[in-house]
Amino acid sequence: MTSGRPWRFGEGSLAPRPVTASLLGLVLFLLSLPSLSFGEVQVPLPFDPQTVTTVRGIVVDAPVIREGGLPEMVHFTMKAGPETLVVVLGPNWFLAPQGFSLRALDRVEVTGSRLQLEGKPVLVAREINWDNKSLKLRDDKGNPLWGGPRKGPP
Repeated sequence: MTSGRPWRFGEGSLAPRPVTASLLGLVLFLLSLPSLSFGEVQVPLPFDPQTVTTVRGIVVDAPVIREGGLPEMVHFTMKAGPETLVVVLGPNWFLAPQGFSLRALDRVEVTGSRLQLEGKPVLVAREINWDNKSLKLRDDKGNPLWGGPRKGPP
């Protein structure tokens, strides 16, 4: 800047460096991504075969399954007697191609690993039955059917 001419953006030490600009762009992109979570709970959630139970109830809050776009973990809320539970199913990219859909007030039967998160009951689904349909999400050990090159839709 000693040449006597005014400083211009993009010149000298204040110019954005390609690496810095790329890193900043990546950070901003990652911050804009929706979290693979519901509430403060990050997924994948643990699956404990020792806590597997079957729960019957009614869908209170139907899941929204978006095809394409960013991966999202699909979950819904159900009422089973006096108890309200969050049921975690699996990723949208696994459920959408199978035509999976639930509506509020659908009667469901869910088998899965029961746990408590932040004092609230959660069921990590292994299998769900509804409207004379059935969808298996995990094997008996709790391994996701979407989790690896050998696995795929049931």
